Amino acid sequence: MPIKVAALNSIYADLYEIVGPENVEKIFRQQRGIQVTFPTHLYDRTKLVPIIRMEAQNYNMRELARMYGYSERWVRRVLKSATDEFKEGD
Repeated sequence: MPIKVAALNSIYADLYEIVGPENVEKIFRQQRGIQVTFPTHLYDRTKLVPIIRMEAQNYNMRELARMYGYSERWVRRVLKSATDEFKEGD
């Protein structure tokens, strides 16, 4: 049976527009009843640290901060901690 878009709850109506009818039905079937809170950042800090460290050779702190949605201050701390760890290893 086709989805009656005009009668959807607002969150499902938003998802319908973003992911389409087939996927909104999948989401509904799999996740209904679950309250979801989306993190304010797309990327997990702990998983991002090694990526930031690797990409620091190709991008400056401002670019890294913008690419991943974190502050320059946080990126600077990540890179400084990598430098400190390297110095301790010597």
